[in-house]
Amino acid sequence: MFTIAMTIPIALLMGMYMYRWRAGNHRAITEATIAGVILLILAVVFGKVVQGMDVVDCLTPRDPSVNPNAPPGDAIIDLAIQEVASGG
Repeated sequence: MFTIAMTIPIALLMGMYMYRWRAGNHRAITEATIAGVILLILAVVFGKVVQGMDVVDCLTPRDPSVNPNAPPGDAIIDLAIQEVASGG
């Protein structure tokens, strides 16, 4: 969902770049395309990171430097990675 939501701001940024900031420059389309592709790849990568944050949020925060006598932190006993095929 994050990746899909980021496509609109990326497209708007590309349009503003070509129309306002680089108006009349013949290389504006190439520059905007390169920047758009890079931003889209970053959105895909960060979309995967954001998607997995629910697991991290379930872990109890623990900092031994703040409280050295704190009880042991959470332990991940088992980890299963399941690939879900996208239906379409």
